[in-house]
Amino acid sequence: MIRKCLTILAMVLTPLSPAFASADTYVDQALNAQRAAHGLHAVQPHQLLKAAAQAHAADMARHNFMSHRGTDGSTVAQRVKRHGFCYRHVNENIAMGFRDPAKVMSGWYKSPGHRRNALSRNVTHYGFAAVGRSWVLVMGRPC
Repeated sequence: MIRKCLTILAMVLTPLSPAFASADTYVDQALNAQRAAHGLHAVQPHQLLKAAAQAHAADMARHNFMSHRGTDGSTVAQRVKRHGFCYRHVNENIAMGFRDPAKVMSGWYKSPGHRRNALSRNVTHYGFAAVGRSWVLVMGRPC
């Protein structure tokens, strides 16, 4: 158990390594490793959630702000519906200013609310996007 925790901690706290081809791959592996360490099922990437995350990350980057509300006043629920994702549950983690996915994931795991979202039993899928230094993780369970 301690070895598993140290492995996960090393994944989350170290810079992006050559073993990870992209930020998407890093987030997928770090997120699911953390979930596994807590006895939770893995979550799968979903293109509609990724589209919603991408749009919100682009909005935050373009307008230089960080908020769960879009510049059009939209919520995460409205954004995922706009992209065609019918959901039974949805949540969102956002961040700004981090240089790499390891630092973003570490920051989210240190925040009780973000950690709760990442470790939710109510989600089965996720979408992740980074635009510049704006980061968005949307998680949900489809209808």
